Parts: sequence; C-alpha cells; structure tokens
Amino acid sequence: MNSEKKHNLRKIVIIEIIAGALLTVGMLFYQQEFHFVSLMDSVVIAGILLFSLGWIVYVINVGIFDIAVYGFKQFGLAIIRKRPKLTLDQYLYEREKIDSVVYKSLFISGAIITFIGAILYVFYYFG
Repeated sequence: MNSEKKHNLRKIVIIEIIAGALLTVGMLFYQQEFHFVSLMDSVVIAGILLFSLGWIVYVINVGIFDIAVYGFKQFGLAIIRKRPKLTLDQYLYEREKIDSVVYKSLFISGAIITFIGAILYVFYYFG
C-alpha cells in the first residue's frame, strides 16, 4: 500500500470512529438510560453496525448480487415495454468498483470500536 492510500485510510478510520462515537451517543439518548451497561451495549452495537456496513460494501463491490440487480432492472423495463441500454456483459464490465479503502476502513474502525466495547465488558464483569 502506498503512503497516500495509508494516509487516506488513517483519515477515513478516524472519521468513522468519530461516526461510531456519534452512533453511541445517539443510542444512549434513544435508550434514555445512562448507565455503564447501556454505554457498553451502545459501543458494541455501534462497532457491529460499522463492521456490518463494511461487509455490505464489500459484498456489493465483489458483485455477488449483480445478476439479480440486472434481472430486476430488466424486469422493470419489460413492464413498461422498454429495452435495457446495456447487455448483461456490458453491465458487469462497465460497473464502477468501490475503492477497497472504503470497506477496509469500515472493517478496521468497526473492529476497534467492538474491541473497546469488549474491553469495557471485561472490566465491568471481571474487574
């Protein structure tokens, strides 16, 4: 990985950790309980949400659902009696891929936040 990508990865991870902190605060206000257990739950849920979002972006980027999406588009166009502009091969090869930094950063920030929540659980129950 070149230095520019590493720098971008660090920036994106920091932004996503801040987003995880905002998710945690939002969940605390949603629960309307400000106990330590609620904080632990909110931190773990925020981490899992970020990690899951990274997984979804990765699955979309790999193209697992491309044929199904193309099929739904073709079906929708067939209902209104139009032909698709692209064939399946053109659709698969002309699709823009998402940069790998996006889902890697979501994996990293989600794992960090979930790990922090796990440490809080260990301190609470065994400390």
